[in-house]
Formats: sequence, structure tokens, C-alpha cells
Amino acid sequence: MTIIELRLLKEQISADSIKQLLISGSQIDSDKTTSVQVSADLSSFETCWGGLIDKKGKLSASSDQVVCIELHKALSGISRRTSLDPKFWMWLSIGPLREYVIARWGVDLKNITEANLGRFSCVSSNSSLGSTNALSRLYWASDAVYQTSGSSYSFIDAVIGIADLHKTLFTNSLSLDTKLVVAACKELSNKYREEVSRDVIKTLGAVRLSTMYAAISDADLQMLIKDIRDRAELKFP
Repeated sequence: MTIIELRLLKEQISADSIKQLLISGSQIDSDKTTSVQVSADLSSFETCWGGLIDKKGKLSASSDQVVCIELHKALSGISRRTSLDPKFWMWLSIGPLREYVIARWGVDLKNITEANLGRFSCVSSNSSLGSTNALSRLYWASDAVYQTSGSSYSFIDAVIGIADLHKTLFTNSLSLDTKLVVAACKELSNKYREEVSRDVIKTLGAVRLSTMYAAISDADLQMLIKDIRDRAELKFP
């Protein structure tokens, strides 16, 4: 059992500092962090991803659909404020779950790229839940499904199974409406087409009626998105 006290950085650290920590194998000094007053058992998450590693020590993109659930369960005790704090995700990625991030994103410690560093850092946004951070992206996908599916993860494959769809939605202000984002994923992940998906998301964003989305039934919302998709399909025969 791996129970740890969850913490967050007092201040965000630079990409160069992250790189030096990774190369040296050093951990973040405790005096640069503060407790969030919650502990978490990360053993199930670690067992899960550890069992999915291939012979080269890497994790495939398909592993996201499984490990994201275990991460969400492990972090069930954190507050909304903590989950929205980029300094928490940076601490978790650089610290306790560093090895997972390295394995999932194929980080070569002898040649760390800017894209690699983006998986450890976390950019705050008031207009979306999106981030390239390796852990926050998993958490928010799971949380959206959990909140809209009767405390289950039954549609997680639709939400995170297609990388481009997931990224486009979660870096959009639509991601702040979990009901809408899950409904969109259910529709667009079926026979996925990138150009159609992007056009549908653009249209949904242009409407900007999140209060309407919240008011209508799940079935009517699904029908609305299907109608918008049908129109988009005509643009890209």
C-alpha cells in the first residue's frame, strides 16, 4: 500500500528547473511545497500502470482508458480547489508519479524535449480544463464521465479513447460543462472524423448557451449534437 500525503508547489517552477530535476533524479525540496491536508493511496494506480508496460518499458495510448479511472479513484479525497490548482499537478507529476509520466510519454532523460516538459508542467486556464499535463488530463476526463454517468466510468473510452477529440474538447471552454463534453464525446467518437469533429465543436462553442445545455434532457442534448454533426458531415463528404 502506497499512502502519501498530497502536496502542491508553493510556486510554479520553470521548465529548466523541471529538466534539471529529471536529469539528476532529484526530488522537489519539501520546503518548496505545502500540504493539501489529504492523503491518498496510490497503490492501485501504480499496480495498474505497472502491469501495462511493454517490453521497452513504455505505455501505449490505450492504457489511458484504464489508468485514468484508477487515478481518479485514488484522488477522490481532494477538493475542487486542489484539483484546479496547476501547482498540485506539477508536484504530482514531477514527484510521486514521475516514473509513470516517463513511461507513458517515452521521455528520454538524455534528450528531454519541450513536449516532454509539457507533460510535467501545468498551465492554468480560467476558460477550460485543458492541459498537456500527463496526470490532469487523465483526471478531468474521468471526472467528467463520473459526474455525468451516475458515479460510474461507463463512457470513459469515448471521452479519452481518441486523443485528438479529447484534446480539442478539453482545451475548449466547452470542457467546463461536463454534461455537454461527455455527450459530444459519445456522438463524435463513433466513426470519428477529425474535420467533422472540429466543425461540430466550433458550432457548439459558437452557440454559447451552456445554461440551455444544462436545462435540456440528456436524450435531447444527444439529439442536438447528432443534428449538428449531420450538418458537418455534409461539409466534408
